[in-house]
Amino acid sequence: MKKPIILILLLSFTITAVLAQKVRKRVLIINSGISVPFSEFAIKKMDYDAGFAGSGFNLGIDYLSTKIGWLGFTASAGYSIMNFDNESYRLEYERVLNHDGEVEVTAGNYNIFKTVAGLMLKTPEFHHIEFLVNAQLGYSITIHPEIKVDHSRYGIINSIDQVHDGALISNLGMKINYIISDKYGLNLSYCLNYLLPGFHDDMPFIGSFFLPIRFQNINVGFIFKL
Repeated sequence: MKKPIILILLLSFTITAVLAQKVRKRVLIINSGISVPFSEFAIKKMDYDAGFAGSGFNLGIDYLSTKIGWLGFTASAGYSIMNFDNESYRLEYERVLNHDGEVEVTAGNYNIFKTVAGLMLKTPEFHHIEFLVNAQLGYSITIHPEIKVDHSRYGIINSIDQVHDGALISNLGMKINYIISDKYGLNLSYCLNYLLPGFHDDMPFIGSFFLPIRFQNINVGFIFKL
């Protein structure tokens, strides 16, 4: 009975000693790229969950920290802007109204701010290249664009104020880091984001609604070792 206990204690002390000798590695990545909506958020038909969102631009900053070689902590903050497809929205209204009169649509853009944190898995560096996979959860603020639909005969037939809502956001991502020197490197990343904010439509037959938002970020960035 004593031997298994002694072996467990020795193994525990060995693992603790190895981890204590590991130097924590910290990395900061500043990146930017394109944001591309998909699923319901990209639908451009007059469906209940349709977002009529188009591609846009994003900026982000990532913090990576590892002490165990293959497992680490990651935190990120980012901003994405995606356009609202006025033309597709107008064509859908004309289709629904059977082309009875002219429709004019004015709208802004979707704006999304996010802060997330989670865990990452990392491969050993090989020929100055390392691969990372991360899963994160956090909080987001989405600004829904102001939308106004004006009909040549009926006047304003739909309007949504510019409103914002906070919601949980989750994402899955992959990164490829190319290490140039002891201090700097280059980064290529891909990230899938999902959130479900709620908004209010001024039209009485719509009222409050939830909008499923799914979009992907494809970014390039610079690595700074801390």
